Amino acid sequence: FKLRSQNSQLRTDFELLKENNQRLMDANASAGASFAALNQHAKQMSKTNNKLKADATKYKQQAHALTMAQVELKEELKMKQGTYIAEVHSRLNYQRTMSKIVDIVQDRCHDHRLVEDVLTISDTCESDYMSGPTGVDFTPQKRPGSSGLGSISLSGGLSGSASLKNRFKSFLFSD
Repeated sequence: FKLRSQNSQLRTDFELLKENNQRLMDANASAGASFAALNQHAKQMSKTNNKLKADATKYKQQAHALTMAQVELKEELKMKQGTYIAEVHSRLNYQRTMSKIVDIVQDRCHDHRLVEDVLTISDTCESDYMSGPTGVDFTPQKRPGSSGLGSISLSGGLSGSASLKNRFKSFLFSD
């Protein structure tokens, strides 16, 4: 009787061990599949990380190149602005001198045809400048105190230095 009872107990224990072994084998297979999936995911993450690192390096290089180009363009702009300012000052000096010449001719010359010719040449020169790429189009108006074709002025009816001041307000202009 004792052997049967031990045998029965051993069978029960064996069945329990068999079930436990099956559960452990299933858990092992599941863990193996999870490990394979996690390993594949880790490889994919590593590839993505490497690609992102390469992109970051490439974008840093592009940003550096763009920064250098920006610095170069700023320097070029400064040089062009300096050239432009020098040209504007030269033009202002020319306009001042032309205005003085016209004023002297008007004050000292008694030949009205010569005065009209000088005014026409001055106005034509001014008109050519104003219709160019850097000029401003003003509507022609009569010059105060004179008549005829030579009396047309593009300065809006203002005197020479006043019209210059209006055209170049951004620059300090002293008489």
